[in-house]
Order: sequence, then structure tokens, then C-alpha cells
Amino acid sequence: MNQIITIDAIKAKARDAFKRGQGRDSHAMNWHSAALPTWLEECDRLAALAGEEVVA
Repeated sequence: MNQIITIDAIKAKARDAFKRGQGRDSHAMNWHSAALPTWLEECDRLAALAGEEVVA
């Protein structure tokens, strides 16, 4: 499977969503998307840095 979007771009989208106050599930990706783990990891990292409780 070819990668359509870079990991850095996925992380940037997650950071933008976090800045807008959107939750970790605001990704609109299919549950089997290869990009989803990267998105969730970045959201969890940002929440931890902000001192928020991470609910996975």
C-alpha cells in the first residue's frame, strides 16, 4: 500500500485539530486507516503535554 499523506502531515493535522479544541476522535478516518495510530498518538502526546487526562 502506498502512503498518500506523510506522517508529518498527519501529525500537523492532529495538532491543528487539538488547537481548535477538537477531541482525539475528530479525525474522520476509517477505523482501519493506516494513518489512525499516528493521529491518535499525536493527540495523546499533545493532551499529555497540556496536562489533560488521556481517555483511550
